[in-house]
Amino acid sequence: MVQISRPCLLLAGGIVLMMAAATSAAKADCLCRANGEQYKHGQLVCLKLPQGSQLARCDKVLNNASWKFLGQSCERISGLQSPAPKPPLLQAQNKKGA
Repeated sequence: MVQISRPCLLLAGGIVLMMAAATSAAKADCLCRANGEQYKHGQLVCLKLPQGSQLARCDKVLNNASWKFLGQSCERISGLQSPAPKPPLLQAQNKKGA
């Protein structure tokens, strides 16, 4: 019968626990943000940009949330969730600063 020393067993157990923790951390939800709203990974959204509304998908880049622009305007596509409009007070302040 092979005898394994206690330090080797502790080391092996520690490695297994670290791998389990890393796996559970990698499954964390990816949330993108736009105009005060949160969107889930894979969700298509019509983002309002200075050059007009653009279709974008919430994606991951190097394990960080990021918008992937799909090169389409939102005018032809219906049924997408749009970011919430700015409150009237902020719109009035933006017009004064322009």
